[in-house]
Amino acid sequence: MTMSLKPVAARLSELLGKRVGFVDDCIGEKVETAVAGMKDGDVLLLENVRYYSEEEKNDPAFAEKLAKVAECLCE
Repeated sequence: MTMSLKPVAARLSELLGKRVGFVDDCIGEKVETAVAGMKDGDVLLLENVRYYSEEEKNDPAFAEKLAKVAECLCE
């Protein structure tokens, strides 16, 4: 996995001065479990979407899978 974001999680942790969790996928049960276990203030980085061909195809079903664990707080 040459484009993995795992090293980014480690560096982000250093910059933020706090633990940054990492999940080696961006969709699926593993991601949903990790997100469900988050508390206020937690940071979780998901793996690069580039590993899925659906990403470049603008696949609506893939977008729905990504959005399943997303939250937008707008003021």
